Amino acid sequence: MDADVRSLVIGRPLEPAQLQPAVLKHMRRVYIAGRLYPMIVPRRGAAVDGLLLTALTDEDYARLDAFEGADYGRERQSVCPLGEDGAEAEPILAWLYRTRGVGPRPSPREWRLEEWRKREKPVFLRAAKEWLAEIFAK
Repeated sequence: MDADVRSLVIGRPLEPAQLQPAVLKHMRRVYIAGRLYPMIVPRRGAAVDGLLLTALTDEDYARLDAFEGADYGRERQSVCPLGEDGAEAEPILAWLYRTRGVGPRPSPREWRLEEWRKREKPVFLRAAKEWLAEIFAK
């Protein structure tokens, strides 16, 4: 959801028209135990706010897949786009990255974007830049 991370991973900034707020229902966003980034876990009645990215290229998806790595898989999920007024539109199917079965373990600690930006973003961006340089140098 962070523009700097998104641009770093995709390799360019996306146009505002490619970003639409959306809600993923019956999920909760928590930290991965021992890491600086989140995962989503099922939770009846909960909801996760996010962004629906549109008009992505095959290269964009390849970069996202490489960044997410073996611990995450891309799967189709129903999400509710939000209109300009904040009202939910009809659900649509979208790609979502979720942790794979025996991969990372969830922390009980809720992950919030604004808190992450204040506390962990600088460290995360440095590490992500180094890691992406290795991945895409191959």
